[in-house]
Amino acid sequence: MRIKKLKGQTALEYILLFTAVVLVLVVAFARSGFITRAIDRSVDESINGIGAMATEICFDRDGNPC
Repeated sequence: MRIKKLKGQTALEYILLFTAVVLVLVVAFARSGFITRAIDRSVDESINGIGAMATEICFDRDGNPC
């Protein structure tokens, strides 16, 4: 008796795969997710750098940059 090998995926396998992908995206982009924290850290560093550049500009008595 020959056993027929199934080559196609069942709907359940696709649902499990889709659920896993959605779960990873939710965890990654959640408020405390690793991607969100990385973006927040990058934006904070950029803002701090812009602020540091702005405070280093000096002006002479006529209001012209040094």
